[in-house]
Amino acid sequence: WKQIKNEGSHSFNFTLACDGVDQVVEKFKLQKVSLLRELCVKTGMQILLREYNFESRHKPAFTEEDILNMFPVVKNIHIKAKEATCVFQTAQANIQQGNLKEGALQLNEALTQLNNVYGAMHPDISVCLRLLGRLKFILGDIAAALDIQQKTVIMTERMLGYDHAN
Repeated sequence: WKQIKNEGSHSFNFTLACDGVDQVVEKFKLQKVSLLRELCVKTGMQILLREYNFESRHKPAFTEEDILNMFPVVKNIHIKAKEATCVFQTAQANIQQGNLKEGALQLNEALTQLNNVYGAMHPDISVCLRLLGRLKFILGDIAAALDIQQKTVIMTERMLGYDHAN
């Protein structure tokens, strides 16, 4: 744990004021399963699919036998769609000012541009869809709002996993 705290302090200038994983989970309101998933994704580990016991203090939650495979983690650059992001931010500003219909039109435009740049599945698209669904609900188009929110949930689960915080 000391190595993790030192690495966070030296590399990222981040002070972790916790004495263990349990305090981190409690302080930042994390789920241990989500933490394990992120560890596996970031380090390239594939582990056995089973129920892991995180509550035992006497034996580790997972062992070497639970690790099925290791694969390389490739870092890449996250390209931003500047025009789509600008249209999305303008739509947010219009919605905050009360111009809901104008905001809905701009969100649809941003969604079209995001789909053209990123394809069908991307976190920015799910954020745009989530806001559009909320806006449709406020405007009274309940059926469209439910359809959009359902698509957003499915997309987010596929990209980030079932137990992700978002």
